[in-house]
Amino acid sequence: MKQWLLDRTGDDLKNINFIDFMDDFTSYGVDSLIETKEFGLWERILQFLKSNSAGLGDLDRVAILNCVGYLANLRGDYKSAFINYEDSIRQLAKISPDWVDYFMKLSQNKDSQPVLPQVYGGLAGKSFYDYLYLLGDVYYRKARISIRTRKPDADTAIFFAIEIFDFLYNTDDPDFLKSEQFKKIKQYRIELYNGVALLNRYKKDFPVAIRYARQSIKMRLYFDNPAKEKIYDIMIEWADFQCTTRTAAYFNTLGQIFLGIGRQENNTEEEPIRTAIRCFEISMEIKLRIDARNPALPESYNNLGKAYELLIPLVKGADAGIKKEQLFKKSKEFHDKALNFKLLAYYPNKMRLAITYKNLGGLYRIMSEYSKSLTYYEMAVGVRLELFDEDSEQVQEIRQLIEEVTKEMENTK
Repeated sequence: MKQWLLDRTGDDLKNINFIDFMDDFTSYGVDSLIETKEFGLWERILQFLKSNSAGLGDLDRVAILNCVGYLANLRGDYKSAFINYEDSIRQLAKISPDWVDYFMKLSQNKDSQPVLPQVYGGLAGKSFYDYLYLLGDVYYRKARISIRTRKPDADTAIFFAIEIFDFLYNTDDPDFLKSEQFKKIKQYRIELYNGVALLNRYKKDFPVAIRYARQSIKMRLYFDNPAKEKIYDIMIEWADFQCTTRTAAYFNTLGQIFLGIGRQENNTEEEPIRTAIRCFEISMEIKLRIDARNPALPESYNNLGKAYELLIPLVKGADAGIKKEQLFKKSKEFHDKALNFKLLAYYPNKMRLAITYKNLGGLYRIMSEYSKSLTYYEMAVGVRLELFDEDSEQVQEIRQLIEEVTKEMENTK
């Protein structure tokens, strides 16, 4: 696909189906981009396409914007990704302004919903499905970033994406049912279940979050293993299934939910954190099964390091000091694995590197090694300032931690 694009000039761009290109590119995946070190090349290709898109059709331009946003998201540059997705939505609104009124009515009163085909009646034939597919795609991607960065519009973005994909999933159009877009929608719907789980985790509605997370894992296992008939216990039976990086990601979500339960101030039990550890271990085992050099492994190492760290304050008893030291070493072992993972040398997602620095800062803080804690927090701030403004939530979060640790250090003098 790369050479296919490089061989074309601006005059040839009109011959490319950019919706198909978007599907191919977003399926290419972060693993392939990391393995081949092609982030920079693809960025130049997409910027070229974006700069030369004036003569293209409206939907083609939106597809290119979605690709630019997707690449920025993989880099961890959520601000740039969000800007491109917002631009996509504005472009789509110009094509069919009626969708704005439709979704406003939909979000305000579910009992009086207009029918989607009536709203988009001006779009004939395949354009109707292409338009809805692109609209669903951009809301799906916007929702994922909104959840990750905890933007207040995450609920709305997920609701819109689910509404669109449910409609497309239940269509009886024979041509669309055979299309590559329809195959992708099946996977998007699973992703949205996982998104709802993440959203409810941030809201601390843990029972709902657990239900959606477990369902997304089951849906993914069935999707990748259509011959399997019934799943009773995902924590045990996953090993008998063909698993993908998405399965690993969904187990990671479930682990994060249990970790959220364990992080609550009133929690005195190890059980939710131990369950989180098992979820993170399963996620890690799946990644290792796929590729021993899997570029997503640092995420598993970070999570396991954090989980063992959270067990430290819960240790009680006469031998508490020894157990705490053991947990500290276990936590640091995983954080160091994340930091020293050989792929990090060229891994472009700086957000993940910042998380490792932040986690190490928190680990040393728990052990009252404040000087080392501040060093890692400062490193985390430095990385995040490359991605976000000084007054952003991401930077201010670390600034607050630095302030707290500085006060704790002064109180010990």
